[in-house]
Amino acid sequence: MHQFHGGWRTSAIFALLTLATSSFGEFNETVAYPEKDPLFAVEVPKEWQVKHEDGAIRLSAPQSAIFLIQQVSANVKDEETAREAVLSLADAQGKNFDLKNAQISTHIRDFTIGEYKGLLTDGQGIDSAGYETFWQVVLFSPKEGKYFLLTSMWTKRDTEATEADRRTLFNSVKSR
Repeated sequence: MHQFHGGWRTSAIFALLTLATSSFGEFNETVAYPEKDPLFAVEVPKEWQVKHEDGAIRLSAPQSAIFLIQQVSANVKDEETAREAVLSLADAQGKNFDLKNAQISTHIRDFTIGEYKGLLTDGQGIDSAGYETFWQVVLFSPKEGKYFLLTSMWTKRDTEATEADRRTLFNSVKSR
């Protein structure tokens, strides 16, 4: 499996979730986010490591091909500003992962993430190891006026192998 190498912006509040390409089979625990006054939770597969750091939650799988980031989008307060922000947030995520030749889709679509409705767009670029890489961002609100960004990222060669895991993780997002 290819692992991504990229820089992170430390100013964002984020949770890094690393998915394995193996089945989601057994769950070890449910992790709530944000850590203080949690609004939603994600189910964590048994083999993953959970680490709380700097207001973030980091979930790591033994062999990774996908990264997910959840971050509070403080400047997004309602559906109108969310729709306006999705493309720039997707672009920022491509930059956070140091992707070259990044292209963002201009097709924003409604998307269901677990119990929530959200907005999704996607992009593609080349990671620092030269692999064609895809990512999706979903902006959703578990509570009025509180928006979170979920970003999933995978290489082209891992698209089929990671599809079920991405779908399962998206579906596991539940209110607290």
